[in-house]
Amino acid sequence: MCRQLEDLLGEEIVQGVAVVPRGSVQALIDSGKGDLVPRKKFEFLDQGNSHTVHKSSCSAAEYISGIAASLKTGDILITLISGGGSTLVALPKPPLTLEDKMSVVQLMKSHGVAKLEQDLVHKNLSLIKGGGLSEMAAPAKVISVILSDLPHALSAQVSGGLTSTDSSTPQQALEILQKYHLGEKAPKAVIDLLAKDAQEAKSRKLYEDSPNIVFSGPNRRRDTSNTINIVAGTEEIAVRGILQECNELGIPAKNVIQSASNTNTAENGLLLACISQYVTSLLTRRNNSHTESDIVSVELECIKMGMTKTELKEIARISEDAKNAKKPVCLIFNSEVTVHLRGSGKGGPCQETALATAIYLKQRHRQHEALQACDVQLLSIDSDGTDGGTNVAGALANHEQAECIVNGKTAQEYLDNNDSFNFYKHLDNGRYHVTTGPTGTDIQNLQILLIRNRSW
Repeated sequence: MCRQLEDLLGEEIVQGVAVVPRGSVQALIDSGKGDLVPRKKFEFLDQGNSHTVHKSSCSAAEYISGIAASLKTGDILITLISGGGSTLVALPKPPLTLEDKMSVVQLMKSHGVAKLEQDLVHKNLSLIKGGGLSEMAAPAKVISVILSDLPHALSAQVSGGLTSTDSSTPQQALEILQKYHLGEKAPKAVIDLLAKDAQEAKSRKLYEDSPNIVFSGPNRRRDTSNTINIVAGTEEIAVRGILQECNELGIPAKNVIQSASNTNTAENGLLLACISQYVTSLLTRRNNSHTESDIVSVELECIKMGMTKTELKEIARISEDAKNAKKPVCLIFNSEVTVHLRGSGKGGPCQETALATAIYLKQRHRQHEALQACDVQLLSIDSDGTDGGTNVAGALANHEQAECIVNGKTAQEYLDNNDSFNFYKHLDNGRYHVTTGPTGTDIQNLQILLIRNRSW
């Protein structure tokens, strides 16, 4: 985005700053994508890490806050925002320290707190998020261009909503920490601040039905009326491209919308395996009571895991189309999942989803003839090309992987240690790892199931 802006505005840019993960600029150059790097108008703060908060997150936030605060009437601040900013940029509310913020971030990640819930807590502990940057820039105008890794309706809240407010409250942040039993584990200063802000909000009744003004701490509101937020890219664009390609190949395909989108990797893997069983049952369907009973049973299981009857009917429809045409079925999922940290391994949500799916597919494969009669392949990738901070985008998965012993350990042992990266690195010399290099774009994770009847 920075390079495009530089090419468009050229010398009109007075000052440019890009806060990016450590090493990402060099990684773009090394992967032959140096044309994505701005040439002269941007200063890079690339000491950050997009997966955790640390000192450089605070120094970066202070630096860009200083620029915003220096602006005056007639100036224009253009912000280019994509996923990862919640941890790349951190400016804790006083009296919180950076250590307090780092502690609560790590606790949320290790306890599987959903991404949207993490973002809500971030905003209520931050001076710069939840519209804070826009407020600092006033009276200057702010134009924010956003590449979204969130559902479309929440796109303005990417990276904690640096230029956009919402109706989240300190009380909701407290409830999220309590939901995951973090009330006693989080720093006392964090709990005390949220409780104080929640009480102040309640007593002053400052939550109003306005898209631009919300309570953001004692005795003040945040006003983002100086801001225009433009969502330039979402996962919907990528999904449309996949659907178009499938259509050209004659492959029945569907984007599956999950009502329970904030799941962890184990739950997501189980759901993907369950849906795979459902589709294979439809592709191998025989008109007898035993087959119909199996289909109804797995359909109910999918519903319990958050699928709607409407979505399942659509999956059944395209499965029937695929059966009639003797073509594979392609199902596309683009919900964010979290990793529940239990071990000390290396990986990311996409690789861990792939490994969990492989294990659950194997468990079902032994018991269900429909799965045995079909080929099920899963592609699980992070759209930015760096899943969990590793140098791979994700992995390809199938049930046979779960049978493999890799360096003396089972697939389940790797999963239990959150070590999906090393499982796939050493399995068939990394054959199933997907390496794209950094893409410069973050528009959610993608899981693509491709299922075909082996007899076709």
